[in-house]
Amino acid sequence: MSKALIITDSASTAFHTQQILEGLFSEVRACNQVHTAEQMLESFEPDLVVIFDLQRTGTKAPAVAEKIQVRARPTILVCPGLQSIAVSDPSRSVRISPPLTLTAVFKSMQTLLIDQIVDQSSLPIHLRRPAP
Repeated sequence: MSKALIITDSASTAFHTQQILEGLFSEVRACNQVHTAEQMLESFEPDLVVIFDLQRTGTKAPAVAEKIQVRARPTILVCPGLQSIAVSDPSRSVRISPPLTLTAVFKSMQTLLIDQIVDQSSLPIHLRRPAP
């Protein structure tokens, strides 16, 4: 059972991202605070974490990842515009510029080498893994 965690303080972004991820993952949850995200990393144990900039606090996605200590957990950082890549980026992370799409998420998962854990039936045919 594959699980994904979304971290954003925008309800519309959380909803849009959940719509994208629900076709791939068995369970998708979202949270809007760093404190809650820390707890969910431990209790929910997601296979993928998708982090957006937190608008209310002005915290950038890489800083959120550092605060919640994602460590080597596969992570997608959604970073708008030109942001410098920091030393604090998680070791197993990929950056995506908005808008977030199903194709961008899946290609990021391929880069992170976790594409085999998800249901690929919702993907466009050109992205699916060939049948064995």
